[in-house]
Amino acid sequence: MRLLATSTALALAATLSLSVNAQDSNLEPVVENAAQINQSARQSQLTVDTIAESMQERLQQYKQIMKEIDGLQVYTQQLQQQVGSQQQEMDDLNQSLDQVSIVERQVSPLMTRMIDALETFVELDVPFLEKERADRLAGLNDLMQRANVEVSEKFRRVMEAYQIEAEYGRNIEAYSAEHSVNGQLQDVTFLRIGRLAL
Repeated sequence: MRLLATSTALALAATLSLSVNAQDSNLEPVVENAAQINQSARQSQLTVDTIAESMQERLQQYKQIMKEIDGLQVYTQQLQQQVGSQQQEMDDLNQSLDQVSIVERQVSPLMTRMIDALETFVELDVPFLEKERADRLAGLNDLMQRANVEVSEKFRRVMEAYQIEAEYGRNIEAYSAEHSVNGQLQDVTFLRIGRLAL
């Protein structure tokens, strides 16, 4: 009976051993497939993570580029406004220059008439400082013929001559000059009181 029990136990152990070996040989390909699937899934996850990271970087780059584009658009609008403003200023300046040309054409004849009137006034005035006044008028006539002198400078000089002539009427002056006395030239001192007496 012991023998029977031992042989039955051995037979049962042999059967179990065979069935475990058979199961081991059947499970081995499944385990290898599962390992390959896990490896493939790990590799796929790494690829997905790499792609997601790359997409995140590109998204950040895109956002940065869009910010730069927005900034450039604002800057471009400001520049366009400045260009428009500068164009308006240029148009205004060109219009002013056109007006200046018209004024220059009108001022030149006016200055010529003013010099002529001043010459007539000096001729009719009390005779004093004749050479100085004649030289001033001759200088003005020469100045009017010069093209390299601005109209503004010519006008300033004409007005200065008028101011000098006007000052003669408001001041007292003593000056030395030659004067003919009994047919002889003599150095004399003149006293001028405004335009009233000499």
